[in-house]
Amino acid sequence: MVVAGTHIGKPGIVRHIHTSKTGYITITVEQKNKERFKTLAKNVVVQASRLLYVAVALL
Repeated sequence: MVVAGTHIGKPGIVRHIHTSKTGYITITVEQKNKERFKTLAKNVVVQASRLLYVAVALL
């Protein structure tokens, strides 16, 4: 769930994680309707029930 920034309140599954040259971590989140958006990791809170989906997305 995104808790800050432009996409506040949008839930989804993390599909991609990237660390920039400057050290910022960005993630790509995919919603149920297949729309994707990118946001900074600091704006996201992972719910415990979603933890398995995040682990699978990282593989």
